[in-house]
Amino acid sequence: MLRAVLNLMRGGLADGNIAAGAQLAADRQAAFYCMEYTKAYQGKAAFAKQKKQQRRARQKKETRDNLAKEEILQDDRFFFIAGYTSGGAPYGVTWEEMGLKPWEENE
Repeated sequence: MLRAVLNLMRGGLADGNIAAGAQLAADRQAAFYCMEYTKAYQGKAAFAKQKKQQRRARQKKETRDNLAKEEILQDDRFFFIAGYTSGGAPYGVTWEEMGLKPWEENE
């Protein structure tokens, strides 16, 4: 469609008809607005794509940083706390199951 509009813009009047000239002028104006709208849309789309890529890169970096900062969760009862129940009670591997006393070094 854009190619047809551009061809219209390049074309001239063959028979000198004023009505055809007015139509051609209107078509050229419409083509101009169409191209301006397309350029604006493409600019916004490129900007949105760039922002999305930046957001994904930031999220990946944050995820990597969080994984590196993760600590092994322990307390006086659990050698390893795997998680928490909906009520907030911890669950995991106890010191007794590991055969260790609380805070004893693992060999």
